[in-house]
Amino acid sequence: MPLSRGMVESLFTKEHVDGLRPSIQQTVDSLLDSMLVEGGEKPVDVVDKFALPVASHVSFLHMTAQ
Repeated sequence: MPLSRGMVESLFTKEHVDGLRPSIQQTVDSLLDSMLVEGGEKPVDVVDKFALPVASHVSFLHMTAQ
């Protein structure tokens, strides 16, 4: 059964997203800290090391939010 906009609309209210902000910020900080520890001597695949993990984490938070 495909998702309709109405089924997920409540997950994207300002209030709901603001409630997830601390967890999202912790994830972002952790991923950035990990990249800094590597020293920046080699190129970093930002999609692999940052964008995909953040998007996955946010999606997980949305799916598990009550």
